[in-house]
Amino acid sequence: MDETQRRRRIQSAYNETHNIRPETIKSRIKDIMESVYEQDYVTVEAEAAEEEAVYGSLADLRKEIARLEKGMQAAAKELAFEEAARLRDRIKELRELELTWL
Repeated sequence: MDETQRRRRIQSAYNETHNIRPETIKSRIKDIMESVYEQDYVTVEAEAAEEEAVYGSLADLRKEIARLEKGMQAAAKELAFEEAARLRDRIKELRELELTWL
């Protein structure tokens, strides 16, 4: 407590010397949501018709999903988390496409 009071006295003296008046920071939630951290994620929409043309059959689609899952696990093991996340997102897209074929 004593240390806190000592620091406050020093800060108050500095503020007074330099004509600084402390004010509360006011920010809107929208400002927080628009921060760099929140803008870090990018999603890309895939065209389902094009996807169906690439994978001739449901079996081919499932083989691709299995291949991507192995790649995702390997990337995570190598601590390449951005690559693993990219593969995870791609797998999710293909699983949604798989549901349309069932």
